[in-house]
Amino acid sequence: MFCKACGTKINGEDKSCGNCGEVVKKARGKAPLIIVALLLGCVVGVGAIVYAILPQTEEDDVAVAVILLPEEEEEEEAEELEEVRSPRDDFTEFIEVMPPRYDFIDFVMMDGLIAVRNGDRGKDRWEGEGLWGFIDSDGVERIPLIYDHADWFRDGIASVRMGDWLDGLWGFINTEGEEVIPIRFDRAQSFFDGLAPVRRESGGLWSVINVEGDEVFPPTFERIMGFFDGYAAVQIDGYWGIINLEGEEIIPFIYNEARPFSEGLAPVKIGDWETGLWGFVNKEGEEVIPPTFNMTWDFVVGLAGVGIGDWRDGQWGVIDKEGREVIPPRYDFISVIPIGEGLIMVSVGELSDDVRGLYDREGRELIPPTYNELHFLTEELFAVRIGDDETGLWGVINLEGEEVIPHKYSRMFAISEELLLVGVEHDGEGFRLGVINFEGQVVISYLDSEAFVANDFHSIGTTEGGLGLFAFEREEGWGLGRVQ
Repeated sequence: MFCKACGTKINGEDKSCGNCGEVVKKARGKAPLIIVALLLGCVVGVGAIVYAILPQTEEDDVAVAVILLPEEEEEEEAEELEEVRSPRDDFTEFIEVMPPRYDFIDFVMMDGLIAVRNGDRGKDRWEGEGLWGFIDSDGVERIPLIYDHADWFRDGIASVRMGDWLDGLWGFINTEGEEVIPIRFDRAQSFFDGLAPVRRESGGLWSVINVEGDEVFPPTFERIMGFFDGYAAVQIDGYWGIINLEGEEIIPFIYNEARPFSEGLAPVKIGDWETGLWGFVNKEGEEVIPPTFNMTWDFVVGLAGVGIGDWRDGQWGVIDKEGREVIPPRYDFISVIPIGEGLIMVSVGELSDDVRGLYDREGRELIPPTYNELHFLTEELFAVRIGDDETGLWGVINLEGEEVIPHKYSRMFAISEELLLVGVEHDGEGFRLGVINFEGQVVISYLDSEAFVANDFHSIGTTEGGLGLFAFEREEGWGLGRVQ
């Protein structure tokens, strides 16, 4: 799946943007695969790749929809909810772990830490400025808010910046907040395969360091993507090629652009930014798919999205590893989802008001483009929204397009292997929160007189088990909550 990221690959088995069991019996998948929060971001590979090559942009946003629940219907609705209340009793209440005190709390917990910011109030990582630090799942501030930018932790190390984007300097800290590699670089990427690309001065060449800060490759590269799975795409003298961890040339420096290998194939481009064409080569440097496409994604579960035309108004389709057309280029956007044998999400319309549907890996339509938002819960269950950010309603459907949970919730996030955090509008001022399971049974009612109320909220994805964490906003700022 692609976090919006922007686009990093996510393995099928950890498709939560974190983690997520017991599902609707007739729509049971092999394993729950996603937490909606992590879909914003994580997709680490492509995100880090673009980091070195394209101008740094700051985007992403969080969809909000609202449903009015008339007071005169509450009693009747409560009775209906009681009839489908879940028999499980291990989750019974919302706990305010930390009162509101930050202007933003991130959507992801990595290595036990969650990034927080004070400065400008915002709904996502890129909205507003301020100073960053980290808290743990108990709301304890583990790393003070002193950085102008902080990336997610990976393997116990995070890149951080002090100063503004143009003139600030980058370095690396560990989960104790200790500066393990001094803040001295003009630019720095995150660690993958134990290596991180860094640049010492503006306009200079990129080198590569290890986790001790030792230089593995001297300043050699004009640009770099990687390392990922032992390979990096690098630019020397204006042309791109691919090297391995020993610095050996795997793909010669003859391409105008290149990206690292994914499933044994690397995208390579011949020609300039606007008119050049992409194809794919294998690790022997053989051209497996000739340069044919104006746009392409990496291969995921044997499929890759490819486009004809420019990024603004081109059309997307899907090919397999032999270059055979699975879906012809006719959609405004396409992404391949590594769930089961692979699913293909298609999008029709402008990004702000598009509708989405699903195909299988053979190119057969499963769900026609109908929904304004579509997120994956399991191999066969999907959280979907009908309507725009302000008035749309969330529900759950199965792979046959059948409604499993009615569209009646203002917001919906997965918070564990089998639970959804939902909200409905509260007196026109924020949301009342509740918890339901994947069958729609109520675990914690949002109709209770003491329901948890917040101006806004979002789940916090984690690869460390379904902790039921969520961030909530009130007038004072963002706080941390937990379902328990």
